[in-house]
Amino acid sequence: MTLTPIARSILGGTANGLIIATTEALSFWGGVDPASGLIIDVHHPLLGTCITGAILLMPSSRGSCTGSGVLLGLSLTGRGPAALIFCDDEDVLTLGALIAAEMFGQSLPVLRLTAEAFRAMSTAQSARIYATTIIAGDLSIPITPPAVATLDLTPAGHAMLEGNSGDAVQQAMRIICAMAANQGAVRLTSVTQAHIDGCIYASP
Repeated sequence: MTLTPIARSILGGTANGLIIATTEALSFWGGVDPASGLIIDVHHPLLGTCITGAILLMPSSRGSCTGSGVLLGLSLTGRGPAALIFCDDEDVLTLGALIAAEMFGQSLPVLRLTAEAFRAMSTAQSARIYATTIIAGDLSIPITPPAVATLDLTPAGHAMLEGNSGDAVQQAMRIICAMAANQGAVRLTSVTQAHIDGCIYASP
């Protein structure tokens, strides 16, 4: 059965695996053990489930933005999911997957489904994600390509994107532009000063 509602590719790639589906959002920071890939959030219905190599379906993520780093670590150690599929807007895990792909060459597809397609796919046992289609049981879900950034950049922004300020700045600018495209932004906001929170305190 081919669904009329299509999936939107947020981060391209191919994958296959068993489907782990939930209707409850999950925080990777404090909710997933980075050493094992097990869900450790005692309040989550998937407590004790291993997401390694699975296609994880959930509405969105929740909790700390540190979840990006947890997903990145899982991906780099081979304990991450094979793909992430959401039905709502999601930025935290998407950023982790984007950095894994951009900086480390680790493919982790991220897609967004309509509510109808999400419900239908949640009942399947496994899926294969191709460049233009998701096959899950008797479902065939067409995929639209990732959004292309058409940002109105300043001359300085264009220069950074073209690599005039070095490889690191160019790579960072590609990541920023990709996230902006995913959010539907048309321009970036100039920042002259910023505070970066580099400390995490996890109290007892």
